Amino acid sequence: MSECEQNKILLNEIEERKENLVIFAGAGIPTSTGIPAWTKLLKDLAKELNDTNLEESISEETNHPEKAQEIYEAFISKENGDVKEGEQKYYSKIKELLVAKDWDFSPSQLSMWHTCKKIVTTNFDRTFNNAHEDYYRFRDEDECFLNTQCHPDLDYQHVVKNEQCLVYLHGNTARKMIFKKDDYEKFYNKSDSLGSFYRELYLYHTLLFIGFSFNDEYILEMFKSLHSKLSNHDRMCSEHDDEYSPILKSKRHYVFIKDESFGCEQVIELLEKKPVATSKEEEEKEIEIQKYKNKKEDFEKLCIDLKNIKIMPIKYKNHKDYRHWLNEIAAYKPKTVSDIGEDPNSDSGFMRLN
Repeated sequence: MSECEQNKILLNEIEERKENLVIFAGAGIPTSTGIPAWTKLLKDLAKELNDTNLEESISEETNHPEKAQEIYEAFISKENGDVKEGEQKYYSKIKELLVAKDWDFSPSQLSMWHTCKKIVTTNFDRTFNNAHEDYYRFRDEDECFLNTQCHPDLDYQHVVKNEQCLVYLHGNTARKMIFKKDDYEKFYNKSDSLGSFYRELYLYHTLLFIGFSFNDEYILEMFKSLHSKLSNHDRMCSEHDDEYSPILKSKRHYVFIKDESFGCEQVIELLEKKPVATSKEEEEKEIEIQKYKNKKEDFEKLCIDLKNIKIMPIKYKNHKDYRHWLNEIAAYKPKTVSDIGEDPNSDSGFMRLN
């Protein structure tokens, strides 16, 4: 079966489970608004310290919470150990950086509200609120109140009871944020409240992850742990009750995930054919080839790991692909829009910042 056919099957499954759908949105979503993703955000924070070595140590491969902790401690050190002053400047700079500069929201965020009225996000900014307000700008219906919930005051019943809700899973710029390593350790390893919230979502909803690469080890381990516990529960119950219906048997979640292996084979083939004149060039070529091999292998392993915990990867090569898929799931029809000439999911339908 081709990848295209496999994706179609998975999209049909999501449509069938749409009534119970919750979108889980990651940091990749609002970047087109001018809000930086993890790596650039940390680099901009480090730049505030005028520490070139610290700034250059940050890359896509960086353990982001660890680096955020290092930067936090550098802010305090810069204030001669004054925790209150260093912390205030640290969070003030983060809030300054997490303001949309180009658009009020991204195309994907508007598509998400067309698809699903319950969104959980690890982002801290207000762009999802902005997109929700604009969702009604082209429609005949009255705007529905958006119930918003924010860490650390998380209550799963909020998701169940409210027709439309937005959950800031890691806090937001107005509240306490889960951002640096100490925060992750506190709330992912030493607190039951966040784990309970994840458990209810995993058990009773169909999750669709978007803009989420699963390189966040804390969140991935959370889902692995949940799956392991539920697997043990199913196994133990089945040993004592022949009529027991396994919890995980019909459980399925989904992730729109960028195909990081796309093109790797072609690049490797070109590199292998590349002529070299010196042993140093040969060594550099082998390092480059290995880099692409590792990239392909890491992505394939991640997809297997996700399938093993009931999260089915739907691979895309261009982010416009998953916007198209979202519109298919939403069964979006232009006739429901007041201004037929302007598709609210198109870039031209956005509000420019004043």
